[in-house]
Amino acid sequence: IVQDWIPKGVVSSLSGDGGMGKTLLAQQLLYAAGLGEKWLGIDVPATRGLGVFCEDDEDELHRRHNAIKADLGHAVGNPFTDTWVWPRVGHDNLLVTFDKDGKPLVSPFFANVMKQVMAKQIGLLVLDTIADLFGGNEIIRAQVNYFIKAVCGSLIKQAKEAGFVLT
Repeated sequence: IVQDWIPKGVVSSLSGDGGMGKTLLAQQLLYAAGLGEKWLGIDVPATRGLGVFCEDDEDELHRRHNAIKADLGHAVGNPFTDTWVWPRVGHDNLLVTFDKDGKPLVSPFFANVMKQVMAKQIGLLVLDTIADLFGGNEIIRAQVNYFIKAVCGSLIKQAKEAGFVLT
């Protein structure tokens, strides 16, 4: 989806210290993709997007929305008709948890995300942040692996089976 940076059809990660602007970068990418505009000076193909933002509230996301919109040269209206943003502060955002025996339990919220990805044929899914979405122990490699490959990867696999590419 971003040549030489973010390949299509795979799980990718953006990491760094807190407060460095990862969410802003992700939101900018989401909106650039929604319009087929440049992101960080790189062409991004027009792609339907869904952003699940668990750290920033609706007011902050809206403030950024307006700033990004203006930066892309859109002064009036909402040009992002193929982009959906879900502010999720204060909600149960876990996509998967693990029982006392370490067996994974996929959440109803995961089913909701899956339903929206499939219904809207989302091409770019932003999940922010992993600390809010992963209900396992990051030290247990099998749980981390399951979250990335089986949970996030299943979204990509089902999109592919439905005839579209999800990143």
